[in-house]
Amino acid sequence: MDTTISKDSIKRLLDSELELAAQLQKLLQQETDVLSHRNYNELPTITEQKMRLVEQLEYRTNQRQQIVAPDEKTANAWRSLVSEDALLNDSWQQLQQELDLCKKVNRINELVVNRSLKATQRVLSILRGGSIEQNLYSKAGDKVKARAVGSYLSV
Repeated sequence: MDTTISKDSIKRLLDSELELAAQLQKLLQQETDVLSHRNYNELPTITEQKMRLVEQLEYRTNQRQQIVAPDEKTANAWRSLVSEDALLNDSWQQLQQELDLCKKVNRINELVVNRSLKATQRVLSILRGGSIEQNLYSKAGDKVKARAVGSYLSV
């Protein structure tokens, strides 16, 4: 692995990945705002943009992997180069942090969507005349099952 040529091209790839990850993180934060304000009509546009960014990020990551890890010897040289070069190490650490933040924000958005979906399903079930059982506590502190039927709660 020629470190002078590879170092420059790897740095450019890392910076490109970092820029894409930052854009994705910003978009995920925007998605969080949309979900929290229930502006669901904006979600299709955000989802499309997210998919495009993820595809671009995967492409750049694959490009980097082909350069730095086509075999064990090259992968070891890459690890050595990153540990010795402060700029590469900094870029690599920033990329890892940005991707970790993207994962966390995406997980939060996923939880918000799932919670909203469950609430909607419960409301629809009640409106359709179904019942939903919930665990409640009696005056004595014992767990009791309660069913919501229509707008009434029965134990």
